[in-house]
Amino acid sequence: MKEESATGHRAKSDRASRARPERRGRVSVLLVAASILGLTAGGVAWLTGSAGGASLAWALTTAVGILPLLASIVAGLRRRELGVDVIALLAMAGALLLQEYLAGAVIALMLTSGRALETHASGRPSRARRHSSVWPTATRWGSCRSPC
Repeated sequence: MKEESATGHRAKSDRASRARPERRGRVSVLLVAASILGLTAGGVAWLTGSAGGASLAWALTTAVGILPLLASIVAGLRRRELGVDVIALLAMAGALLLQEYLAGAVIALMLTSGRALETHASGRPSRARRHSSVWPTATRWGSCRSPC
């Protein structure tokens, strides 16, 4: 655990190191909510006979999914890494170009929900360590000899 100052506050670097994952988690949840909202709005528009409104809602949902994906790809390229995000980008851009807006919105929901789950899962161990006064090293990856 980080050292605390005389006033009992944690070091600034500790707060800064926690801010990014928490912010990323909130952004992930907002993107999932936006995808669900866009799919739902498009579905309601389609059911009420407004095919143009449905297409617009689904196209906007796809576009909202593409923007953070582009940022992720650019960040990966800076690290000289190219991942499966490129495939998702091609699928979503292709859906927009072929005017298959519902398919693009579904891909956006799949992508954003997967990222939200990944962000949540990656934050769990650090949260457990942060709130625990003792983190036993013997329980890591099956090295515990007694029932853990």
